[in-house]
Amino acid sequence: MRMIREVLRLAAEGLSRSAISSSLGVPRSTVRRYLDRSLEAGIAWPLPEEMTESELEDRLFPASPPGRGP
Repeated sequence: MRMIREVLRLAAEGLSRSAISSSLGVPRSTVRRYLDRSLEAGIAWPLPEEMTESELEDRLFPASPPGRGP
């Protein structure tokens, strides 16, 4: 399970990436990726109450357009 909401919440509280990583038990690279992707997607804490986990993940990790390969 991705902890995107919790990463965004803790970052908004002013915790460092290292502190978030330690608190949640995830690599700092994961914290950095979530924060970078949220910035690119224009998503900030607090999230809209109606935003589901699925919608959040879709915004941060959109599917590749059809016909595009590696």
